[in-house]
Amino acid sequence: MSHQIIYRTTEVMERYRFSRATLYRKVKDRTFPPPTFLGRPNKWSGSVLDAFEQGEINLSIDNHHLGPRMLPWLKS
Repeated sequence: MSHQIIYRTTEVMERYRFSRATLYRKVKDRTFPPPTFLGRPNKWSGSVLDAFEQGEINLSIDNHHLGPRMLPWLKS
């Protein structure tokens, strides 16, 4: 059984040294992946953040607003 690391908003802010406003501005501008899990608080999958850091995510896809639940921007 594999355990996935999940980061809360504050943990993502700490990891990347972003303010909350900067984090969500980057999501809106499609320069950072949106939350994997929407809610209070929003949460990001560690594997999505790792893929983003490795350049394995294409954030320019049209349905970016659907969030990574669909994970359509993982490069093939």
